[in-house]
Amino acid sequence: MNQLPQNQQKNEMNPVLKAFVIVAVVFFAIIFLDIKNIKSNNNTNSSGQYRENTTEAKTPETSVKDSVPNGTRNNPLLIGQTGDFDGYTFYKYATQVTVIEVTRGNEANDLVENASIWNADPDDGEEWVLVKVKIKAIDTKGNGAASVSNYNFDFVRQDGSTYENNGIIGLKPELTDIYEGGTTEGYIGCISKIGEKLLLSYQDGNLWFSLETVSQETSERPTESFSSDSNSENFDAISTADVMDVIPM
Repeated sequence: MNQLPQNQQKNEMNPVLKAFVIVAVVFFAIIFLDIKNIKSNNNTNSSGQYRENTTEAKTPETSVKDSVPNGTRNNPLLIGQTGDFDGYTFYKYATQVTVIEVTRGNEANDLVENASIWNADPDDGEEWVLVKVKIKAIDTKGNGAASVSNYNFDFVRQDGSTYENNGIIGLKPELTDIYEGGTTEGYIGCISKIGEKLLLSYQDGNLWFSLETVSQETSERPTESFSSDSNSENFDAISTADVMDVIPM
């Protein structure tokens, strides 16, 4: 049998080798791309998990006021906000209390002076502080009336001491007792140092109100209703302040 020259044999083998090389290159290229994609997916999942863990670990920032119940001395209600009281004076009843407006300085001094000559005049460095409040009787626990007067309130200084709650003769409207479903509005007031920052306490500290305007507050809170329960269910004594009324002259 005649043999082909060696060079011709090599030439005849080249197409086979070329095909094998091409298949091998394609095969390894596919494997390389698959490995690369797997690594890319793993990195993405790992990165996503890290971001998720980081988000879960974040603690929301809260101010001191956000952590304190509204209507307390440390976080008093603002002008226009309503607080719920459920407690005792003569007997157990529930009311809603709102500070409507606060008037100070010359305007307040003039209102009090024009109401009656018998009202007290502030000394130098002092001023009248007038607070208009609205109270609604939600539940009087029977057929009785909720007792409402300026003596339900205290004007409290920053050091915790209080100003005398001055009766204001002749200034309308005046607070009155109310039955369930009824509403009363009226002024309460005291004489304080000019510009002194005060808080208003209702029913021996069961509700607290700021007497600063919204623009004077360092932060604003939305207008809403807040509640305060009095736990003094064993309180039976009637104080003299609860039954005193100012007698118009």
